[in-house]
Amino acid sequence: MCCASLFQTAAAGASINVSTIASSLSSYGGGVTLQAGGNITWAALLNLSHSGTNTLTLKAGNDIKFNSGGILSNGSNSLNLKLWANYQGSTSGQVYFNGGELNVGSGTIDIQSGTNAASGTLNFGNTSSVTITAGGGINADTLNITNGSLSATGTSTLPQKFSNFVTLNGPVSVNTLNLSGQLNSNNSIEVKNSFNWTQGVIGGSGSTLKTLGTTTINKNLVELTDSRTWTNTGTINWGGNNLTTLKLWDSASLNNQGTLNISAYNGVLGGNSSQGLVNSSGGTINVSNAVTFDGVFSNKGTLNLNSGPFTTGYSSTFTNDGTVNLGNYSANLKGVFNNNGTFNINGGWAGISGSFSNAGAVNLNGGGMWVTSGGTDRGTYSLRNNAWIDFYGASGAITRAFNGAISNTDKTGEIWFGNGTFNINNGIDVGWLGIESDASVNIGGNYNSNWETYIAGSLNVGGAIPNYRTATPSWITAR
Repeated sequence: MCCASLFQTAAAGASINVSTIASSLSSYGGGVTLQAGGNITWAALLNLSHSGTNTLTLKAGNDIKFNSGGILSNGSNSLNLKLWANYQGSTSGQVYFNGGELNVGSGTIDIQSGTNAASGTLNFGNTSSVTITAGGGINADTLNITNGSLSATGTSTLPQKFSNFVTLNGPVSVNTLNLSGQLNSNNSIEVKNSFNWTQGVIGGSGSTLKTLGTTTINKNLVELTDSRTWTNTGTINWGGNNLTTLKLWDSASLNNQGTLNISAYNGVLGGNSSQGLVNSSGGTINVSNAVTFDGVFSNKGTLNLNSGPFTTGYSSTFTNDGTVNLGNYSANLKGVFNNNGTFNINGGWAGISGSFSNAGAVNLNGGGMWVTSGGTDRGTYSLRNNAWIDFYGASGAITRAFNGAISNTDKTGEIWFGNGTFNINNGIDVGWLGIESDASVNIGGNYNSNWETYIAGSLNVGGAIPNYRTATPSWITAR
């Protein structure tokens, strides 16, 4: 037949099982509406073979349920499918997908509940793996994915896999996504309002995940795999108890353009992604508990370390092109740290035991830092309020060159050098200078110490020494 048709139950509360009428439905073209006052249950194989665009509407007074064995396929043709639960608005009916497969080709799937358009909830159960293909898009208000089960700890080294999972082929746009299972998507995912991620994996060949509202991660292990870029323009609240873990695998990345609040106790950002976490210009990350970043991290916005310790792993690479504010807490930077922006230490201390380069500005207002690697600094160091810096070779003698200014405006700062050769090419202004017996310090410009200079090694000064007092032992050579 070519024209629209209607199947409707006579009794207001009666239900339809599609398996009893599947053969009849397959012969209809154009538009078909299947209406029941009660539930619509789909547990049959239905192959639609009509050419052109067709429409199929399922209207249930209560629930629409796809169970194991329920398969709807339109082949390579296009079908616009509308799943309308609680169409009279008098019950709490929703759409449940507990198995089977939907394939509407290049068509769309719209989920509705009640009398308001695009207000439906699509629930994926935990009984079977499911696949939905809709090239034109999957549109719903809420997606609940609770497939399978996952037992893992924050120390796992490979992505976890669920025995059951949801695969979505086609762009997905929802207001709310509740995920505690595995979601494989081969297209884009957009969550407009609320994303509640309690555990699970997002994978597939799709390139983007966009969150525009509030995302909550509060326990267990969540993972982003393959090459998907998660772009957040809203707010991510990452909380939970011990070892709440976010892992980024392969080329997956989290691009924060909004706000990322990390309050998870011993939270871990890990994985082997070559892209990792990017805090974009205009993005803000607020850390209010102990957290470890073990991967690639690029900060182009603002990173506020309001608690600690903040730790980067031995295999991590942390590049700061924006602003880092360390409060009265500790930061243990064990991997590569490249500072091209501004690093402010306000009362806390930073231990930098990995490779370190400073091409920006390090400003210490109280507190301190120690650096154990060699290298060349093009940036500046500024100390005040009794701040201190200790440069020393922890695993052997190092060589470090300073091409930027080292300044101490209130003459209360303290700098120590040990186990290496240190070339300061533009002078130094400090309250206290200490040189251990295994250190050689060469100052190309002027040297000004407001307090005392402790020299157990050697100090060579090429410029003027306007203010100089020594503490025993002492040895200085003016070039």
